[in-house]
Amino acid sequence: MASVIVRCPVYGVTEKYASCLSINASFVWIPKYRHKVFGEPYRTVVKDVIRKIGYDYDIDIVELEVPANHIHMVVRSEPKASPSSIMQIIKGISAREFFRLHPEVKKNIFGEVNYELKAMLLKRLVMLVKK
Repeated sequence: MASVIVRCPVYGVTEKYASCLSINASFVWIPKYRHKVFGEPYRTVVKDVIRKIGYDYDIDIVELEVPANHIHMVVRSEPKASPSSIMQIIKGISAREFFRLHPEVKKNIFGEVNYELKAMLLKRLVMLVKK
């Protein structure tokens, strides 16, 4: 059966199978330890990344504000995904993409992690515990 999509009288709501469907959700999230990460030029990078994710996943970003220490956004979407799934998609991809573009921010927030040193210390600790 083919699905016919007709615009409902309410802006931004789609009609499928004779019912109007839409999810509107407001999200606020902060970086770890509420660091003031989102000054310029990072603010515009974060906004662009989030808008691209919205475009790629068919999520309408109605409002997007990025103060220095948190992100506030209002999204609209068809109910094919739950609000928590929408947020998981946006937060996960935006963090990966932002840190890929600006690895220095990750080093400033979390410090530089030397995984080889960490593995070696863990092996030594295991050996001491076994003795």
